[in-house]
Amino acid sequence: MSRRKLQHNLWEELGYPKTIHVRVTPKASRNEICLDTLETGDKRLRVYVTTVPEDGKANKAVLALIAKTLSLSKSSLKIIQGETTRDKVIAINALPPQKQNLTAS
Repeated sequence: MSRRKLQHNLWEELGYPKTIHVRVTPKASRNEICLDTLETGDKRLRVYVTTVPEDGKANKAVLALIAKTLSLSKSSLKIIQGETTRDKVIAINALPPQKQNLTAS
């Protein structure tokens, strides 16, 4: 598995998916998103958040950080699997901003 910090457009890097696989590290020293490429070639986000995993606080922080990174509203993201685990699947219910501009014209 290889890991690297995101350096350019996450949407392009992930191939404009409808769902993303995420591995969360709560109580981290920083809020950050990295991209893991697994041995199978699949891509997964590694999300570090400083919040604690109690009462859904870490989940909210994860969704907020991903939404900010993708330039989406928080309401366009939803955890569909792994609500109480570190490995999550998140549904994206929106188009990336550059594709929204194309459909609006």
